[in-house]
Amino acid sequence: MLDIARFRTRPRCATICPMDVLLVEDSVAIRRLVARRIGLLPGLRVTGEASGEAEALALFRSIEPDIVVTDLSLADGSGLSLTAALRRCGFTGHIAIMTARDVAPYQRASRTAGANALYDKGGGLETLFNDLADIGRDETEDAAACT
Repeated sequence: MLDIARFRTRPRCATICPMDVLLVEDSVAIRRLVARRIGLLPGLRVTGEASGEAEALALFRSIEPDIVVTDLSLADGSGLSLTAALRRCGFTGHIAIMTARDVAPYQRASRTAGANALYDKGGGLETLFNDLADIGRDETEDAAACT
């Protein structure tokens, strides 16, 4: 289970507005699928999409997302190096890494880089969407309790 409070980036009593997600995936088809699914989750919206690390870092600076969802293998760079760069920049939000590879060899490296979770694209995307839904739901409930 995720520790949702660990990656809260907005004040607890923020107005009700969606949390911004930066999606980094080099496959256009998979990026569209994941963006569409995230867009259906309450409290979340994809505000930026990138295919590689350099593009993602530039977008990150301009959109200041609350959550980053990235592929392990990117058109340029990797999800691990992107994650480490975001943490060095002081990003405290949630970072989820997806991969089509076996996740076991990358668990330690993803945690060391600063990722909150690593998901298998073959069978773990539903878990990713459920975890993101929990984050969005928690944020929405917190904001609603303050109105």
